Amino acid sequence: DRKVFTLDIGSLAARIRIQPEDNIYINQSVRFDSSQSTATTGKIRSYEWTLTDENGEALPLDSKESKSSFVYEFKEPGRYYADLTLTDEAGHTGVAERSSFQVKSKSPVAVFEYAIPQKNQPNTVHFNGANSYDPDGDQEFLDYQWSITPESKDGENWEVLQGTEINGLISEANPIIKFKKVQDYTVKLKVSDKRTVGTENEEFGETTQTIT
Repeated sequence: DRKVFTLDIGSLAARIRIQPEDNIYINQSVRFDSSQSTATTGKIRSYEWTLTDENGEALPLDSKESKSSFVYEFKEPGRYYADLTLTDEAGHTGVAERSSFQVKSKSPVAVFEYAIPQKNQPNTVHFNGANSYDPDGDQEFLDYQWSITPESKDGENWEVLQGTEINGLISEANPIIKFKKVQDYTVKLKVSDKRTVGTENEEFGETTQTIT
């Protein structure tokens, strides 16, 4: 007897496209797209996305995992991975090559002003670093650190009236400094993201002014 067999040679190629392709930052809209995927037999029936962090923990996608494309905002910097599995109408599955990408946060921007509010105390200067900002929008994580050159020398050159001084560094957004000697002082403000302080990837911004 003659028998007829149907040979199914259909294929399904899953492909991941991420936009932007590089310079991805937290709190930024990142698009994950499967439009470059192809199916030779029928249409793509289902999509299964997963996003995981560098510890292998899956991120909640809130039903986006079954979409052909979706937008996601990352809240923490680090390395992440995207995986995609497709199934077509004929039951074929296709697994995309894993995409690995780095999510970064932007460094804070240091800004400060100063004023002498009491004219009868011209050597008492009020500094204001409150206009410094984090482009990522995380203002609550800012750490302020001031340094003055020449150094205090145990209060001989200057002393802190408002703020905490440890080893010549002043921790305070708006310190008040009383200068003791008439000379030029170089004042530097360093603003850091608290979450990165003490790490090799510390994110910070600096600005310097000369006080005469």
